[in-house]
Amino acid sequence: MTALGGPSLKNEEEENEDLFQDATDTLHEENKLIENNKFDYFEENYGGNGSGGWSEKSSSFCFDEEEPLEIFKGNVGNNSIKNKNNSFIKLNESSSSSKVENNLNQNLDLSKCKIILTEQQNLNNYKENTQPIIYSNLPISKRRSKIPPKPESHGLNLWSIMKNCIGKELTRIPIPVNFNEPLSMLQRITEDLEYSYLLDRASEKSDISERLAYTAAFAISCYSATAKRTTKPFNPLLGETFEFDRRADLGWRSLTEQVSHHPPAAAMFTESVNWELSQEFMVASRFRGKYMSVIPTGYTQIKFKDGKANFIFQKVTTTVHNIIVGKLWIDNHGTMNIVNHISGERATIKFHSYSYFSSDRPRKVEGIILDKKGNARFYIFGYWDNYLNIASINSQKNQQGKVLFETGEPKRIWTVNEPLGDSSMFNFTKLAIEMNEPDNSVAPTDSRFRPDQRLMENGDWDGANDRKNELENKQRKARREAEAETERAINNNQQPKEYEACWFQKVQDTNTGSVIHTIRGNEYWECKDKKDWSKCPNIY
Repeated sequence: MTALGGPSLKNEEEENEDLFQDATDTLHEENKLIENNKFDYFEENYGGNGSGGWSEKSSSFCFDEEEPLEIFKGNVGNNSIKNKNNSFIKLNESSSSSKVENNLNQNLDLSKCKIILTEQQNLNNYKENTQPIIYSNLPISKRRSKIPPKPESHGLNLWSIMKNCIGKELTRIPIPVNFNEPLSMLQRITEDLEYSYLLDRASEKSDISERLAYTAAFAISCYSATAKRTTKPFNPLLGETFEFDRRADLGWRSLTEQVSHHPPAAAMFTESVNWELSQEFMVASRFRGKYMSVIPTGYTQIKFKDGKANFIFQKVTTTVHNIIVGKLWIDNHGTMNIVNHISGERATIKFHSYSYFSSDRPRKVEGIILDKKGNARFYIFGYWDNYLNIASINSQKNQQGKVLFETGEPKRIWTVNEPLGDSSMFNFTKLAIEMNEPDNSVAPTDSRFRPDQRLMENGDWDGANDRKNELENKQRKARREAEAETERAINNNQQPKEYEACWFQKVQDTNTGSVIHTIRGNEYWECKDKKDWSKCPNIY
């Protein structure tokens, strides 16, 4: 018996199951078409290897997806600049050309931009310079080239775990390792550095606008791994760290630490010969049933040691589709604004959202680089899972309500690295395979020592799930004790003790005004040299 007007638990469960079944039936029909046709089509034809049906010639890029594209070939008529070997960028002008020019001198509105490229050379054979700038006299370590193949799936259904979690923060949802990859989120963040040679190339450019173009290419390349990897990295434990010293072969060393658990936040610092990268990785994430989105809220800062550029930006949104039914796939979308806080150069980069109804190839990205006076200097375009080209903007011209930018010949500056193995090795690239290789010289809090992650990599998924539960329960207990201590301090009119990260400290950033974590000098590396890890917490 239940109270009048109060449904029983059984009825609620039946209602949820009916709702789920209806949603599944509908989505199954929708996804049958998308998964079997459009998605497979662009994977087969444009699957990240630079081949398959996409011609560089007469390709069109348009920021405004609502308007029809104008395609120019060779001689494009009296209303354009006649140069068959060049490309053109056309902006829709408002009622007066001065308004457009004023916009260019401030923030570029990409929704009013139209880009038409004509008669390009074939860039697929272009070989960009990927040589890193390295530290001298350091021995190069031999690293592994494979990981144990993952076992057969245990047949778990993701929806069966997540259907009761709609609207919740993703980091609070306990998910078995069956849906993970054997890397921590700290290691996944460090993967951003896979194409660090782009920052080395940027450091060699005396033209700061061109330096910004290469830095923008680096920022875009950070998303390339998401094209073929839909597995979830392990959520870091509070105090977990990951260091990666690649000075000998890649020219940088990096340290990342989980500095907050709720809300989750990680701080990262990387130093190279000519540049430094700092990152405060925080996200707002939500599961909405059919998809889940991860919205970064922290900042990435890339500072060049010659003092001429300090580029700051926020990342764009990542969305995982087909949670209920169909093939999981990831899209990155939104607008990224990169600003030089020293002299004012800026880049506006648009990641185009995937649309089934669009004739464009998916995963398109493009942007404009402005100099410190607001003049358009470079155009960057390509696909975040495949390649990027840049072209200089040599001149601009107002004609019949339009602003035309004449560009020079484009050049290929980035091409994606293909995975070393197949899905049995999680589609890891060379760098990803090397990340979790055991190293006894690192801090005891390092992700390499995390037992559940190591068990999973070795194929013991049942053991990994057991250890994962133990670690999470240990962390929950520590958090409850900290909360109780805070409550006691407040009741005694005392200042509660705030958690302090081990290797990073809180400061207020003068450029963004936000509170960030910065590295505590060389303290970590000095402790490593001394083999003194006494200040590290016992988290495993």
